[in-house]
Amino acid sequence: MKTLKKVQVSINLSVPLMVFKEGKKFVAYSPFLDLSSCGDDFDEAKNTFTDSAKLFVEELIRKGTLDKCLRSLGWSKVKKQWTSPTVVSQDSIPIKVEKIPVYA
Repeated sequence: MKTLKKVQVSINLSVPLMVFKEGKKFVAYSPFLDLSSCGDDFDEAKNTFTDSAKLFVEELIRKGTLDKCLRSLGWSKVKKQWTSPTVVSQDSIPIKVEKIPVYA
């Protein structure tokens, strides 16, 4: 029987983050981890996101699914360094829907 050796793992990720208001709450969201968190103000939302993201990544490492999960979210790994997908643009676009028949 092979004996498993306990090792310590460290990882540093740079995660693009959006923060927006939803009612009175601030929501921090990253599509690059498909993870969100909220707070009563901007800083609290960012801080709770950071804590949540750290726990999320720690659990992925413990389960041995970090590589699979990050790849499924579009991340790439070059020379043992993870890189998130590149944000090309963030914009607001108008969407106009006219005269759609509905039954009321």
